[in-house]
Amino acid sequence: MRVFGAALRWWRGIVVVALILAGVLLGYQAFRNNQAAPRALSVTGTIEATQVEVTPKYTGRIVTLPVQEGAQVQKGHLLAALDDMELQAEVSRLQAALRTAQAQLRDLLAGARKEEVEEAKASVERARAQLDDLMAG
Repeated sequence: MRVFGAALRWWRGIVVVALILAGVLLGYQAFRNNQAAPRALSVTGTIEATQVEVTPKYTGRIVTLPVQEGAQVQKGHLLAALDDMELQAEVSRLQAALRTAQAQLRDLLAGARKEEVEEAKASVERARAQLDDLMAG
């Protein structure tokens, strides 16, 4: 029995040493993993960018928005189209004013007719009379 008891103690000692050695190895491995170079963080979700203010040169009502929120855009990309009816009307008005001025210039360069001179003199006399009436009170 003595031999059997000694063998049992010997095996217990080996098991204890093996367990201690396994614990030390696992602890060392955990320590080494924590000391390793940091790994890239990989997550899913949405990244919000800095807000950018977009201001057009001209104001107006937006008629189309060809770009969806969150889409990537490049410089010069059309973000919104404005209603240009007012601008077109202003262009037409200025073109008509230009044609009128060009016609007046042609008339002046061609020389004033006698009737035009008489009409201008009469207009001046009417304006003078209206001023005199106003001043007389």
